[in-house]
Amino acid sequence: MNALQQMPLSIQLMDNARFDNYVVGQNETAVYSIKNTMEQYVFLWGGNGCGKTHLLQSLCYAYSKTEMKIVYLPLDNIMLSPDVFENLESMNLVCLDNIEFAAGNPVWEEALFNLYNRLRDADTRLVVAAEKSPTGLDFKLPDLASRMCWGPVYHLKALNDDEKKIALQQRAKNRGLELDDNVVDYLLNHASRDMQSLFKLLDKLDNASLIAKRKLTVPFVRELL
Repeated sequence: MNALQQMPLSIQLMDNARFDNYVVGQNETAVYSIKNTMEQYVFLWGGNGCGKTHLLQSLCYAYSKTEMKIVYLPLDNIMLSPDVFENLESMNLVCLDNIEFAAGNPVWEEALFNLYNRLRDADTRLVVAAEKSPTGLDFKLPDLASRMCWGPVYHLKALNDDEKKIALQQRAKNRGLELDDNVVDYLLNHASRDMQSLFKLLDKLDNASLIAKRKLTVPFVRELL
């Protein structure tokens, strides 16, 4: 099975989620840990736009290049049920995103607890991500809450403005789009400042520039905003 093409329920990896285009910022230790160590359990947490999904999917991509079996599951996907955890111990890597969506649901919590135990016995690597730290999640099952801290826990920090500028210009370059400093500064001053929103806006601007056959300048961006 090619894990990049055949995810459960057709969950796909982003084409541009790679370690080499992740702007590390203050998250050097976390990135080094998931890339270069073999910690069996890693917990990443932080607010929207800090790069949790990017890192999980980058790790999946890196594993897939060595033909290891991987799975990426975002638990906020309403199409998923706890049955999706069945047989994941056969994987080399399991990445669970938005794990906070399992908290407070007895069926999900029981399934997640059992998954942790099976992955431990199978020596399968598990990397999870959430908006809050393990102690900040409202898990009702005490044994599950303790398992959240079985491995290292990393708080991912948001990028500062200079790092956001680098990330935006790098993303634009990957799309074949020229984005000068003046345009980036305008976006940072007049748009939502989290990276998820900025990337979505960049995609929108790229499409608009192609349709209008115009470069992205401050006057053009002003019109679009």
